[in-house]
Amino acid sequence: MSNYIFELSNKVTRKSVSYNNRFGIKIAADLYLPKDFDETKKHAAVIIGAP
Repeated sequence: MSNYIFELSNKVTRKSVSYNNRFGIKIAADLYLPKDFDETKKHAAVIIGAP
């Protein structure tokens, strides 16, 4: 683990993701999911971003 401020729980996976915002600027982020996450179902989400 390098360049992160906390140790990742063994119950969570971290995935690097990116997307283009409405202005065409590429945004990069880390997506944290529970290890048993089921991608076939819909889930609620919380997005946290700095200004």
